[in-house]
Amino acid sequence: MDRKLLILILLPILASGCLVSKKKYNAMTTQKELLAKRLSNEQAENKSLREDLKSATADFETMKYELHKSDALKSDRVGELLAGSEALKNQVEELERELKNTRKQYQNQKATSQESATELDELNKKIRFLTADTANLRFTLNMTKERQEAMHLELNTTKQQYREAANSAAK
Repeated sequence: MDRKLLILILLPILASGCLVSKKKYNAMTTQKELLAKRLSNEQAENKSLREDLKSATADFETMKYELHKSDALKSDRVGELLAGSEALKNQVEELERELKNTRKQYQNQKATSQESATELDELNKKIRFLTADTANLRFTLNMTKERQEAMHLELNTTKQQYREAANSAAK
C-alpha cells in the first residue's frame, strides 16, 4: 500500500516535470511522511482490530457452542420433565380412581354400618323387652311355684284330714 500511495503522490510531480519548488517538495515530503505515519498507525490499528475481531469471533463461537450445548441439555431436561409430568399425571389419575373406589366403599360401609346400627338398636330393644318379659315370667313362675306348694301343702293337709276322718269313721 505504501507504494501505491507513493506512486499517487509522485505521479503528479513527475508529470509536471521538475518545475516544483523546494518548498513544495518539502511540503509534499512532509505530507508523505505524515501520510506514511498515519498509514502505519491505521495498519497497526487495523491489525489490532482484526485480532480483536478474531478473538470476539472465537468468543462468539465458544458462547454459541455453549448455548447450543445448554439448549440441548435444557431440551433433554424438558423432555425428562415432560415424561415425569406425564407419569405424575397418570399416577394422579390412578390415585383419583382409587379414591373414587375408596369413597364408594366407604359410602357402602357407612350405609351398611347405619343399617347394622339400626338393626342393633332394634335387637337391643327386643333384648330389653325380652329381659323384662323374662323377669315377669320368672316372677310369675315363682309365684306359681309358691301357690303350687301352698296348694300341695293344702292338698296334703286335706288328704291327711280325710284319712284321719276316714280312719275315725272306720273305727
